[in-house]
Formats: sequence, structure tokens, C-alpha cells
Amino acid sequence: MLAATQAHAAVRTRLMRFEDFAWEHPFEGIWACASLLHVSKLDLPKVIDRLAAHLVPEGALYMSFKQGTGERVTDGRRFTDLTGTRLAAILRRCGIFGEPDIWESRDRRPYRASEVWVNAIVTLT
Repeated sequence: MLAATQAHAAVRTRLMRFEDFAWEHPFEGIWACASLLHVSKLDLPKVIDRLAAHLVPEGALYMSFKQGTGERVTDGRRFTDLTGTRLAAILRRCGIFGEPDIWESRDRRPYRASEVWVNAIVTLT
């Protein structure tokens, strides 16, 4: 993704882990589509708190996870699967968001039509 951004957009890019995320200015929103699922379940609350610290008041954070209950490694990549209930519990533990909007959706790719995604949008209180 970094190479594609550098090749097609005239913007400065940075490569970093979510656990190390730091930025100079706050954001109105952060779009973490199918990306936080690569963070371990144990580290998720800290990572979500770190991202939230970079939001303006009433800023929004979107995230999505494959539906499930485990952690796994597939093709050398770590995945954390969550249910809506488990994601809600993690977000409550963060304690800085209003009520999360959590919903499920089917994967739109034809070869993955059976996969379900758990999506959430939260805003800072």
C-alpha cells in the first residue's frame, strides 16, 4: 500500500505499526477498514486508545473485523476475528467513546461471499 500511494499520489507517506502510531495533528476521522484485524486481541484496546488520542473532539473512528472468535496466522499474516458483542466490550473498556454503531455485512467479493464482517463507527464523547 505504501508503494502504491507513493506511485499514484503526491502525498507524504509513512510506514508504522498501529502500536507505534503517532502524528503531529489530530484527525476528524480515521478509516481503519480491514486493518486493525491484524492487531492482537490483547493489544487492541491500547491501539484503539492510541488512535482515539489523534482524533479531534467528536471525531470518528471506523473499523472492521472478520466475524469470529479467534486469532490465527494465515499466509504469514496475523488475524484477530471478533463478534459484535466482543468488539462492543473492547470499545466500552476504552471508555472514551459514545455508544458504538456496530453492524455486520457480507464480503462483496464473489469468491468470499460467505465471509461476514463486523463493522463499527465510534465517536469521541
